[in-house]
Amino acid sequence: MDTAIDRAYKWRILDENLQRRYSSSRYPAWRRRRGILNRIRSYLRKAKNVLEDWARKSSLKMVRPAMRLQYALAREDLTGLIEALRKLLKNHRTRLIIKGYSRLGRWID
Repeated sequence: MDTAIDRAYKWRILDENLQRRYSSSRYPAWRRRRGILNRIRSYLRKAKNVLEDWARKSSLKMVRPAMRLQYALAREDLTGLIEALRKLLKNHRTRLIIKGYSRLGRWID
């Protein structure tokens, strides 16, 4: 199933591959070439937009029924999440860090 995390991760992978392709052992050439830098920025912007859209839609799915039924929403404190993620495999760690729980919390608030 194609989720927002998978779509954002796809853009991040394209970004990393482009950086790797235009880098040498001495210096990263992609930082000096304007066209490549703009392409990398566009990939990162697309990943950010996908996740922002996911956070907005998910928060609306949670908040609207809660307001209609007059329920209270409680958020868990996730301050130690990044330290706990360091123990996971790189693929899973990257996907969970990309998710951006703070972004979801802002939209719920």
